[in-house]
Amino acid sequence: MDDKNILFVGPKGKGGIKAVTDTYSTEFNPFKIIYSQIDGSRATKTAFALTAYIRFFFKLLSDRQIKIVHVHSSARGSFWRKAIFIKIALLFNKKVIFHSHSGSFKDFYHANAKKAQKILDKCDTIVALSEQWRDFFKSIGYSDNCVVINNPITEPQKIKRSPNDGLKHILFIGKICPEKGVFDMVDMIIEHKSDFQGKICFHIAGNDQVEKLQALIEKHELSSIVKYEGWVAGEKKSHLFNNSDIFILPSYVEGVPVSILEAMSYGVPVIATDVGGVASVVSHDYNGLFIEPGNKEQMFAAINRLIKDENFKDELVANALKTSENYKMSHVKKTLTHLYDNIAEA
Repeated sequence: MDDKNILFVGPKGKGGIKAVTDTYSTEFNPFKIIYSQIDGSRATKTAFALTAYIRFFFKLLSDRQIKIVHVHSSARGSFWRKAIFIKIALLFNKKVIFHSHSGSFKDFYHANAKKAQKILDKCDTIVALSEQWRDFFKSIGYSDNCVVINNPITEPQKIKRSPNDGLKHILFIGKICPEKGVFDMVDMIIEHKSDFQGKICFHIAGNDQVEKLQALIEKHELSSIVKYEGWVAGEKKSHLFNNSDIFILPSYVEGVPVSILEAMSYGVPVIATDVGGVASVVSHDYNGLFIEPGNKEQMFAAINRLIKDENFKDELVANALKTSENYKMSHVKKTLTHLYDNIAEA
């Protein structure tokens, strides 16, 4: 199967799915994609989605080389938007892959089982991000056509670390919302403000509930401890990873976070929660540390452990670097090509 035979569908806005398709673009030539959604107001999103359906229709009409449509989707509105792309693809007799990225897809499916199943039944293959997620899809009837494809990461752009400022730097990258546990982390910082002052700087990068985050920083006078970095990508993201001592993602729901994989590839030890498919990547005390979602004292203890025990930290980093090799795009591309060949022959 040639790259020219694959058409991807996914969002253009900020987020993990866009990070995945951006990484795909480094290995696919040509890289064909129809963006399904964009950040902005509801009116902007609606207008963009409508034009995306039109672009998709005419792309399939004009490009006879396309044989497989690979749809990247989250849950809720993302799923229902992608359902329309799937139906259009079937009108053109294309093979369809549904690639599930949402950490909340299980709850979404159970709340919309009959309607969601009708869409999933139309797909030739369902891609899960981990064995844990494949087990879920098997449990709802997709044991024969569900496969695991790892989320990919690009080669880390390692650069010399900035001059030592005497602080330990802890990084969070993700959507700024309660589900990601970021406000639990802020609460933990408030409770242990005196322990962190002049010793640790937390860097928070992402989008969504930014005003709430900034209000908390101002209200509790945390500006010397917590830095909001905005939405980061490219060189700025690389700079943050290269200058961080710990990466933390205390989520309540997840698929398989690209940010954890990236942290591992940069040699940054990870503190995470055992939710979704995270356990397919992180093994407690081997290449990272697990804490319970919402457990702020465990969070504080894990941070202290990594700061105080350099030998243990170095062991985690060495194992994490080994783990990250399986998620390099060159490796993932081989798995994708095998999947496309099997679908084309079916």
